[in-house]
Amino acid sequence: MNSKTVDAAKAANLTERTLHLAKSDGGVKNTALEAWDVSFTELCERFMNRPPVHEKDGSYFVRGPFVEGAPVRGDANIAHSSLVVVDCDSRYDPATGSVSEGAPDPQRVHDVLVKEDLSHLLYTTHSHGQAHKGNRYRVLIPLESKDAEEMKGVLNWIFRRLAAEEVYLVNVKENTAWSQPWYFPRLAKEDSEYVCLHHEGHRIPEIEADAEETREPLTLDAVDAQVTEAPPRDSDSIPARYNEAHGQPEQMVSYLQEKGYTLAQVGRENDAPSYRLLCPGSTTGTAGVVLFRCSDGIWRAYSHHGSDPLNENDGQTRAKDAFDLFRILDHKGDGTLACAAYARELDPRPLIRIQAGTIPQVFSTVVSELALRHPPPVYQRGMQLVRVAHSGEEVTDDGIHLPSGTASILPLRHSNLLVTLSEQFRWEKYSKKQGWHPADPPANIISALLDGYGMWGGIPPLKGLSECPLLQKHGSLLSTPGYDPASQLYVEGRVAPITLPEQVSKEEALAALSVLMEPFEEFPFVDESLDRAVVLAYLFTLAVRAVLPTAPMFAVSATTPGTGKGLLVEIANIIVRGRDAALMPPVQGRDSEEEMRKRITSFVSQGFTSINLDNYSRPIGGDSLNALLTTTEWTDRQLGTNNTIRVPVCCTLAATGNNLTVRGDMTRRTLLTQLDAGVEHPERRTFKQKDLVGHVRKNRSKLLTALFTILKGYQQSGCTAFDDERLGRFERWSEMVCHPIQWLELPSPALSQERLRQSDPEAENLAALLTTWHDVHKSAWVTASSLANTPDGNQHSNGIGTTKDYALHDALIDVAGKNRRIENRLLGWYLSRNEGRIADGLRLERKDRRGLQGKHAHEYRVVRAGVDMALPPEGTNGNNH
Repeated sequence: MNSKTVDAAKAANLTERTLHLAKSDGGVKNTALEAWDVSFTELCERFMNRPPVHEKDGSYFVRGPFVEGAPVRGDANIAHSSLVVVDCDSRYDPATGSVSEGAPDPQRVHDVLVKEDLSHLLYTTHSHGQAHKGNRYRVLIPLESKDAEEMKGVLNWIFRRLAAEEVYLVNVKENTAWSQPWYFPRLAKEDSEYVCLHHEGHRIPEIEADAEETREPLTLDAVDAQVTEAPPRDSDSIPARYNEAHGQPEQMVSYLQEKGYTLAQVGRENDAPSYRLLCPGSTTGTAGVVLFRCSDGIWRAYSHHGSDPLNENDGQTRAKDAFDLFRILDHKGDGTLACAAYARELDPRPLIRIQAGTIPQVFSTVVSELALRHPPPVYQRGMQLVRVAHSGEEVTDDGIHLPSGTASILPLRHSNLLVTLSEQFRWEKYSKKQGWHPADPPANIISALLDGYGMWGGIPPLKGLSECPLLQKHGSLLSTPGYDPASQLYVEGRVAPITLPEQVSKEEALAALSVLMEPFEEFPFVDESLDRAVVLAYLFTLAVRAVLPTAPMFAVSATTPGTGKGLLVEIANIIVRGRDAALMPPVQGRDSEEEMRKRITSFVSQGFTSINLDNYSRPIGGDSLNALLTTTEWTDRQLGTNNTIRVPVCCTLAATGNNLTVRGDMTRRTLLTQLDAGVEHPERRTFKQKDLVGHVRKNRSKLLTALFTILKGYQQSGCTAFDDERLGRFERWSEMVCHPIQWLELPSPALSQERLRQSDPEAENLAALLTTWHDVHKSAWVTASSLANTPDGNQHSNGIGTTKDYALHDALIDVAGKNRRIENRLLGWYLSRNEGRIADGLRLERKDRRGLQGKHAHEYRVVRAGVDMALPPEGTNGNNH
């Protein structure tokens, strides 16, 4: 910027020189003007006086005289300008270009102008200091201009000087409006602040030179007209999508600043802020790049710098939108490259190009990238790649009824993995005609992944599912939905936020117990204290089963249908899991054990967290169920294949039935809750809580809070009083479930097993057999085949056998009978399986015996436990061989 310094005499002449202005005593609607000649010194003296309180509209002045014979306000009627007026009502952030209400501190503006030694008068306006308005003032500088372009040069010079001193004032369009009316000073109210500062300086900018350096080859109106005539971008195109994402003025200013452009000043165009920037390496100091909102609402940058790459003439418009900036400054004007680059940004998936001979590299890339995904799209479990899914509606699968929303773990098949790999990666293949173009994941890669057990690297292992939050060792709840690497569990988290106390006292835990057990108040428990303890154990087990190695089964038995067995299981599951358990109806028929094994394999491999053996009428037992309850890992042949699977067991088992019984080893693997309504038709009872299921769903968060409050309280108590009381094969379960219940001074749920033992049909059959056997043979050794020949009651008429023989025969039929005949093979298996068992004080023993022709056989006897056992067998001299 060129400027000249004048001597004191010339400066004095400037301030004393008459300013030819015009004014009106009416409001802005009164456009009639009268001449007003005043010196700058007189103007300062007038404005220095505190103005009166008055409404905003009123008398005003304009910057120059009216043309002779045309005393009406209008641009064409103003002869020239005697004042430069700077309207100060907003500021901008030089880093982002964002505009805020309220001008910078008026003292700072005054100080900069004093430093530049410019004559000026600064005074606050009617809006100054009002709510949400901030600083509002004007600056008057005595200087003649012949037109708006000349005045623009002076204003640009002034705003650059202010910005250089870190005073960021917005240059508004009113500053160059030729006939703009300016109100005389007035106050909004008596206590309004009024600031008036002035300085008589000795410096005058050279208007012509300054105006020359900032005059634009095209006006912004002309640039805007070009935009209007140019065809708009397709709204679905990459450039249009780029503009939508990056086309806000703050984003564009920031982008230009990153590319070396400097924000010089902020003004207004088209009723929106406009931004003037210096291009990189500018030697003139001219802010020749303008970012403004065009009449179509899109922000564009226009540059008239000859060396600026934005000064590109593409034959349509000189104004460049956000995508044009990206195309020109990042991709040297190549639109194809720019589109491709932003397409990759829109789709950040890793790119995999299919080429011959690269299967190992592609396999490794896919595995490593899948391992980095969060949440993981793929897991490994049981020697398979799997995914987590939810049933959209109630379904029946492999004989198991699943409520809507049940979470499950499903093995990935070819079609599933095809979709997953398509979602997670961009695949391309090459052809001479199309070059690199989109493709589907190759079948050989999918097959390699499915069969790649042992090569899956960091793909996360999935132990199982938790359909409620997890209580961690330090007492906090893990409730964030998704995969938890520490526990290797997928946490559902479908519950309102739960907040636990920092410290839980026993009194608070007991209060929480009352809240948690409230939904079970109207169930007709046979033993109120013990049955409540078993229900509480079921709730706790459902909540912590995912981190337990094993857990017992929970049986609910009733004397009469309609007592509420299934409802009790449903309520417990809704509290903990948010939905009912998966239902498995009874398995019957000759191959029932094989069918049970298949069903177990199905629901364990799918990770079901809760199963209800619903409405069983026969004694529950069998090798498969026994194994399920005491193993941490289920191994079986995968259904429909010859492949073996090994998957963690994380399910809680329940069973319901009328007068339900369990047999054999299930008695020590099961806890029992008994219900007895004491009426003939329990389904006709009335209840205080009409909709128990709805009530529990509504209050689930409250009930879960109570549950975890109890567990946290026991965790913090450090109680070790029950450390010696552990249920065999369920030691960890005893610590995490039984002991908190005993801490609450309820009986141990394990005591309920005694009721099961009393009704165990296998135990009853064994006791009957040993009793009748001892009645007939005392402690003598016999073979299974001789037992099988025991006379039955049909031989009574022939004089064969006794009443004791007939009773023994009936007992043998109960344990090894088929079609009312004693099967030698079944009897041998039964005796071998029950060797050493004690029932009703009698014990079954076995010894080897060498039979005829060197064949081995077994002999058995029944002795009184603790009595006959101390004596050597008859005829053996203490030697069993």
